[in-house]
Amino acid sequence: MTVEHIKRFFSTPTIRLAAIHLAIIMLMSVSFSVVLYHTSDRQFARPLPQFGGINDGVMGRFNGDIRSAIEERFNQTRQELAVRLVWINLMALLLGGVVSYLLARWSLRPIEESMEAQMQFVSDASHELRTPLTVLQTSNEVALRKKKLTEKEARVLVEHNVEEVKKLRDLSNSLLDLLKDSNAPIALQPVDVQEVVSDALASVVEIAQEKDIVIEDTVPTMTIQTDRVLLTRIIVILLDNAVKYSYESTKVVVSAKKSGKKIMIQVADQGMGIHASDLPSVFDRFYRADKSRATIDTSGYGLGLSIAKKMAEQLGAVLSVKSTVGKGSVFTVELPSAISENHQ
Repeated sequence: MTVEHIKRFFSTPTIRLAAIHLAIIMLMSVSFSVVLYHTSDRQFARPLPQFGGINDGVMGRFNGDIRSAIEERFNQTRQELAVRLVWINLMALLLGGVVSYLLARWSLRPIEESMEAQMQFVSDASHELRTPLTVLQTSNEVALRKKKLTEKEARVLVEHNVEEVKKLRDLSNSLLDLLKDSNAPIALQPVDVQEVVSDALASVVEIAQEKDIVIEDTVPTMTIQTDRVLLTRIIVILLDNAVKYSYESTKVVVSAKKSGKKIMIQVADQGMGIHASDLPSVFDRFYRADKSRATIDTSGYGLGLSIAKKMAEQLGAVLSVKSTVGKGSVFTVELPSAISENHQ
């Protein structure tokens, strides 16, 4: 290990924080030792009592011998106390160093993880923003190289630019959704689940028709105490995801049931499914479909499911997925606080 490596090691936040912790520990330990030693020394320095009232030579010599022995013993005790306090402080330095380092790692780990997540988020967002911007730049540069543009070519270019701007807008909105405060208050109210699903279906019916996909709604009328807007957006995202990753001329089924005081809403598709090894990453930001799902041409930035999961957490709900390769996937929203019995 070179000197530069040693300098770099001792300049790390962990070591600096550990040094602060150790300094506090040693300050307390040394201060306590100094107080203890001086208190004990004052007790040792107190005048010795007189041994009787006899002043003849024999008793005088006897008293002097006793005083000398006691004073010598006090001096030895002082030295032993000083040595022991030094050892105690050396042990405090050693153990305090270990404890300080562990405390520093424990304190800094969540901060480092948060910073790493933010840096990864910025990196991923920059990468995703670069793609539509590059497409916009390229198409416009190609158009500028032409000496003349027909009205048809200009219209095609403008339409293309508008589409890319819409993608940028959608991406920006998604990024803002991810950055919103998860602890923000939500508007709890009695919500009819069937009405929420109907509203969500209206948002995806067009893209479903383009792929000749039938969406089967089997949700009964049931009421739940939740935030209507957030729940609707979650269902829209799940339906949009199901349609995107389903083959043409297949079916997506939306169902719901009550289990105790919870309501389970499920969106099942007939796509290629997701490999078990990829399931843990499905709700990660910027997650793209695995190789089997990537055979289906889809658009998007891999943010929908991560946004849905964040919104579900705001509602105190649990969002999960089960999938079988070749058969499709089932996404489930488990919502708490059902407030009425099902009724058809």
